[in-house]
Amino acid sequence: MLADLDITYGWIKWAQAKWYRLYPLLTISALVAGATPLILLFNTAFYDYPFMSYESGIHPEGISGRPILGTLPSVYDAYPDYYVPNLAILTFAVSLQIVVELSTWTQWVLSLKCFTLLHPHIMTIYLSHGLIFWSLGSWLAVTFATAGLPYSVVLLLTALICYTVILTLAFFLSPLIEFTTQSAMKHLWRWATEEPVPHRQTTAPFSKALIIDRTREEPEPELNKTSA
Repeated sequence: MLADLDITYGWIKWAQAKWYRLYPLLTISALVAGATPLILLFNTAFYDYPFMSYESGIHPEGISGRPILGTLPSVYDAYPDYYVPNLAILTFAVSLQIVVELSTWTQWVLSLKCFTLLHPHIMTIYLSHGLIFWSLGSWLAVTFATAGLPYSVVLLLTALICYTVILTLAFFLSPLIEFTTQSAMKHLWRWATEEPVPHRQTTAPFSKALIIDRTREEPEPELNKTSA
């Protein structure tokens, strides 16, 4: 959405041209990006006003079409699962992307060597972290807890081991996932921003007769009578 907005209206140059456009927009976006995870952290289903439950509850229930809140006995039952899209995730993603698009300081930080080393592996980490944490991480957490380790130590050891495995796998899987994805995204970007190439026949520069006429029967050659 932001990329299309910039291609169509050039909003990045428009915002960066004047300080009174840039700094208020950056400040608001940074505050929203910072406040959103805090709301999710301190406003869960265990509090008196679960924002996530009310936001999810206004949407229609799949079978009856009624608001979700009207089909459940309690507002706390409307708390969305982690994979359900919600307003908080949308506002966080958009506001954080605006900060990255407009702030040259943020772009400089993300261009440091410690971050650029991870760039080719971002997609691999994203695709594999859930599987690693739900399988290996679950087993590690239960094993450490059964051994009587403190809860904080269990979390720390599980995180360290899981992230070590994820980063190790990333260096082997990235050539299969990330580089292929980058190539596909480059083609999508080119198709979306460049004029389409004029259509050409598959048989170009030859005509279709090269293929169609292959089924035509050829005259049989005359027998050489003298060879008899």
